[in-house]
Amino acid sequence: MSTVQPCRRQRGVSLIEALVALAVMAFGMLGVVGMQGSMRLNADIAKQRSEAVRIAQEAVEGRRAFWLLDAAANQKSYADIASTAGAAVLGITSNTTFTVTETASTPPGGGRTKALYVDVTWVDRTGQNQNVRLSTNVTGNMPELSGALGLPALGTMSRLPRGRHAAIPLGATDQGDGTSSFAPPGAGDVSWVFNNVSGFITQSCVATVCSAYNARLLSGYVRFATDSVQPTPAVAESPASVAFAVNVNVRQTFPLPATDLAPIYQPCYKLLTSQYSVYYCALPVDELQGNKWSGRSELILTGISSTIADFDAANYKVCRYTPARDAQPTAPTVSNEKHPYNYADVNTALVNQNFLVIRAGNGATPGFFCPGDDTATPEVNGNTWHHQPAA
Repeated sequence: MSTVQPCRRQRGVSLIEALVALAVMAFGMLGVVGMQGSMRLNADIAKQRSEAVRIAQEAVEGRRAFWLLDAAANQKSYADIASTAGAAVLGITSNTTFTVTETASTPPGGGRTKALYVDVTWVDRTGQNQNVRLSTNVTGNMPELSGALGLPALGTMSRLPRGRHAAIPLGATDQGDGTSSFAPPGAGDVSWVFNNVSGFITQSCVATVCSAYNARLLSGYVRFATDSVQPTPAVAESPASVAFAVNVNVRQTFPLPATDLAPIYQPCYKLLTSQYSVYYCALPVDELQGNKWSGRSELILTGISSTIADFDAANYKVCRYTPARDAQPTAPTVSNEKHPYNYADVNTALVNQNFLVIRAGNGATPGFFCPGDDTATPEVNGNTWHHQPAA
């Protein structure tokens, strides 16, 4: 009689299954770690690429923001747009050093357009070279013409600056109640309140105390062409001499009360920069006399010539920018907006009433004269005429 041997239970199966499961899990974890590393690298490169684009855009816009066409010291010009070697730029949002290279070229046959390529390169954390390129064309149009984009054919503003009257200085603070407050440079704690619609000055303030003030703004720039040579029309359109301190007064003569026939000298406030001086005047008007003023603006500086024929190199002549070259004191008055010798019945704000200071001469006859318009730039009228002296 045979005996049946009992089946032996297999051992070790669970251990093998566990090892296989661990192996599968290990491979999965390695994949997750690899994916996280790849995502981190891609995020890092994306951040660097975004910053590289910003740097390239800054370089492009910096080239577009030229002030002059021809090269001049300490001035951004169209002529300065040229190829440059790689310049190192440290990133702001990342600790990456970028290299910026600009390549500028003119089209075949010349022209007033330059092709500009800006390349920004860097090395990522894996040692791979990365690159961003922006390309554009920069046209050599006069910067002054950019203001014409806001003018339709009839010459009226199609879009008011900051939604208010164009005569209100851009630095004025909108008070949210239909008015704007402007502190003239050099006026201390004095400020003016403008009506946003009319551009009229309705209040004058000292610190926080304001009182009613019915006045009209008169403002403009004083430029300088004081080299010891006769200034040309081209120089008049883009004077580059260093500015010096001059004051502007307005000899307000009419209308005035009958008991006050002498002119009243209204002081103006100024801001002096290295290239020009900008002035702001508030001319009071009387509602009973039509809210108008008349008079003449004058520059106050030492050494103004007494006659146009003066050629003394130590003296100066003041020219006013105006399209009317025959606007002598005895000639018919041109419109107030065209900067006449004498203003008459001004009932609105006047801006861009600009002056040019030149030397009287270089010590030999003839003396220097106020330059006319540059015919090479028909889009801009840079004509000037004698103001001080006027004859």
